[in-house]
Amino acid sequence: MNPGNTSIDVFEKLNYVNRNFSRARTEKDLEDLMVESFGLFIESSFEVIFWGIEQEEKTLIPQLYGGLTEVEKDQISAADTPEFLYKALSQKRSSTFVNCLDKKHGAALKDTCFYKSGNLLAIPAYFGDAIVSIITIFIDRQEGFGKEEESILTLIANSLTTTFEGLSVHKRQYNKLEDYISHEAFNKSVVEYGSDIVIILDPKGVILYHNPSSKETLGYNPGFLVGKNFFDFVHPKNLTHFKDGFDKSIREEKVQKLEYQFLCANGKYRYLESNSINLMDKEGVEGLILDCRDITEKIQTNHELKKQQQFIQQVIDTDPNLIYVKDEDGTFQLINQAVADLHGSTKENVIEILNAKAKAKPEELYNESKEDTEAILRGEEIIVEESFTLPDKEIRWFQTTKKALPADEGTIQMLSISVDITQRKKDAEELLSVQKAKEQFLANMSHEIRTPINGIAGLINLLAETNPTLDQKKYLNGIQSSAENLKVIINDILDISKIESGKLNFEKIGFISENQIASVIETFKYRTDEKGLQLSYHIAPEAKIVLLGDPVRLNQILMNLIGNAVKFTYAGYIKVSALVEKISKDKVIMKFEVADSGIGIPADKINSIFDSFRQADESVTRRFGGTGLGLAICKQLVELQGGSIQVQSVEREGTVFSFTIPYDKANDRDLQKLDPNNDSKLKIKELGSFDTLSILLVEDNDINQMYSSNILKKWNCKVDIAANGYIALEKIRKNDYDLILMDIQMPVMDGFETTRNIRTNFTAPKADIPIIALTANAIKGDNVKCLEVGMDDYLPKPFVPEELFNKIIKLTNIKPKDNLQETGKSDQKPIVAKSSQRRKTVVDLSYLKDISDSDEEFIKDMILSFMENSPIMIKQIKKAAKEGKWEEVGNIAHRIKPSIVFMGMNSIKDVVETIESNGLKNKNVDQIPELIAKLETTCQHAYEELKHEEVLV
Repeated sequence: MNPGNTSIDVFEKLNYVNRNFSRARTEKDLEDLMVESFGLFIESSFEVIFWGIEQEEKTLIPQLYGGLTEVEKDQISAADTPEFLYKALSQKRSSTFVNCLDKKHGAALKDTCFYKSGNLLAIPAYFGDAIVSIITIFIDRQEGFGKEEESILTLIANSLTTTFEGLSVHKRQYNKLEDYISHEAFNKSVVEYGSDIVIILDPKGVILYHNPSSKETLGYNPGFLVGKNFFDFVHPKNLTHFKDGFDKSIREEKVQKLEYQFLCANGKYRYLESNSINLMDKEGVEGLILDCRDITEKIQTNHELKKQQQFIQQVIDTDPNLIYVKDEDGTFQLINQAVADLHGSTKENVIEILNAKAKAKPEELYNESKEDTEAILRGEEIIVEESFTLPDKEIRWFQTTKKALPADEGTIQMLSISVDITQRKKDAEELLSVQKAKEQFLANMSHEIRTPINGIAGLINLLAETNPTLDQKKYLNGIQSSAENLKVIINDILDISKIESGKLNFEKIGFISENQIASVIETFKYRTDEKGLQLSYHIAPEAKIVLLGDPVRLNQILMNLIGNAVKFTYAGYIKVSALVEKISKDKVIMKFEVADSGIGIPADKINSIFDSFRQADESVTRRFGGTGLGLAICKQLVELQGGSIQVQSVEREGTVFSFTIPYDKANDRDLQKLDPNNDSKLKIKELGSFDTLSILLVEDNDINQMYSSNILKKWNCKVDIAANGYIALEKIRKNDYDLILMDIQMPVMDGFETTRNIRTNFTAPKADIPIIALTANAIKGDNVKCLEVGMDDYLPKPFVPEELFNKIIKLTNIKPKDNLQETGKSDQKPIVAKSSQRRKTVVDLSYLKDISDSDEEFIKDMILSFMENSPIMIKQIKKAAKEGKWEEVGNIAHRIKPSIVFMGMNSIKDVVETIESNGLKNKNVDQIPELIAKLETTCQHAYEELKHEEVLV
């Protein structure tokens, strides 16, 4: 052996040898593996022979060869076995022979290892406890086999013998089986001892033979049925069917499958399934062999399964939802009664119709079953919406849940459950319609709400230009703050999408809480003084810092809470305080409290006080008014900023509302300072001028035309007016304009359609004229629509002059001339009534004077327009009311309303609004003639008063 090999190498090689032998399937495999295995341990050339022992005669027979030529194999196979091998066999141990020349058989073995010079090792090999072979290994080297080498070769020889014996046993068994088959002995075993019942019948059905298996299944002893007619044992209800199949088997000489009930020895019937074999076709003799199997349990199982299926069908038939099952090919296997009712036929007919359609139009089936296929492939549940057209053309909508279910033999079926959502879709459409109506209502309402708010803002601007004292400026700042807060509140309330989603935008502005609280306190000072209440506030020193957050939202919360306190407090105090609850490096948690000595809140109502439309008592609404939304809005605003709000109250003693809001810390650079000594607003003329700027004003309302054109003329703009979109398009064709101010709601053609015409039907540069929408609609969705149709920007009506001025600069890129140097002493005389002692009872022109900078020409034009046009409109509205054309009444009232606002006829404003609302809604129309008469009378008084105005004298 190789002295360099270690014991680990030997162990691995022996394992490898054993694995090799386990792969042997034939003697040739074993010969090849024998040479390879011995070769792992013998370095010199060698020859190996496997000698089997014939047990009866105890002779050695060569069976496997390795390393020998064909000539050597033939010589060894033909010659007698060398006698010294029997000596090794008798000694039952390995023996080494040197120069083992066999003189007796020398001639016969002269070309073999037995006639060569070398060493030959003979190893007796065991199978179990018996020696069953001798393995001889010849090497041509002079030194013999070492002890370790001999031990290893012995192990290999025993493994070889074990494998050879295993192959020999298998071969002997196989030879026996071949012999068994060749003598057809197995036929008898199959018939006599098989589990199937075998019965041989003559052409008339007489039993000639039945095997012993009939005893176990049918209870009849062997031979008992011989000579009896098979038909007598078939159940009467199956007999006709069985005879038909029997006769067919006799005629056609083909194997027929028959199923029937057979009478047993115990008097009961069992279900049998038989294959009938015509012996004429097989053996040339008349007769049939019935190979029968007992299928009673199968039939009973199928019967129970059918009962379960019937029960399941009854259950799903009671379900009003559509339930159906399809296979992988989209073939309908099961439907419930709801599906059949939907198609107006029976379940069987509907399945047939649906499957016929699938075969006729597979491409449609593919489209219809796309979701089904996807669900099958993914093995998951999907939900889709599907429509179905009824025979009467009605479309029904369903929400269908589809799920793949494992079926027999690895197949998959699709279970679908469809819920009728037709009504839900109709409800959704109606809800959408209601939502749109709601938005339209809010849009119309915003038009009316914005007018007084912007009037207040206009008055503030005008008062700021009258050189007010410091105290007056402080009051103006308070009014301005309240007006701005009111604008924000109304904008958010009107933006229904924001309110319903709970998503409000919060600013990040630097402010000092003391300034906000002081401004709010100033707003309520007049009311508290009037009620004799003590209104005060306290700011903790550490709270007098710059915060980064939304001061307008803080104002809104404080105004709601202080407003409630004023409303529900008859005597005593209202105190507002601010302190720092917690402070860190970057954050400040501010705590605000509003305490009062009012009526308090009952203990059983305090938990619901923040709910929408809820007040402490029904009587509260009747006595104090309000919607019950204020505290709900406060809670929402606080929590959306990451804070919390609480309330403590004792009935008839008072209430304390407290809330905390986290703010970012800021510094003076973040603070937007407003100096009360400086005018924050410029007069309209002081903004500047746009010489030669040509503007087309598209507006149908005379008053709005005057208001807008007056402001534009103060900026030296050239103004052209169109009363509707149709006229505007004609003017654009004939003239060139630098900018268009476009009203939205107009007769003939509204602002949206007009803008689309300009953008699509004109060529540049007219198609690209900047357009600013003028809208009284506060719904932000309409503002987006303005931009979508091609407008460049939008302004609410009535607009703030400074905002319009800035947008003109932005869209035209025209730099205005500075008019500040030109403005010195105003050469306009103050407008004073001719008789200052006369008390005005109907008209108040202060708002008109404020928005026009007391421009006499503008005021005169507005008054004359009112006096000329309103009588005509009153005549029209009376005629429409007399004819019962209430929608026209409402539209005319809508046109009159701006004139009433600009003339300051506040006593009649509600009357006009009621006429408009009731006319458009066709509601309480019997009251409208009386209201029109009141409107006419008031206007007559207004005409008389306006005749004495200075500008008309």
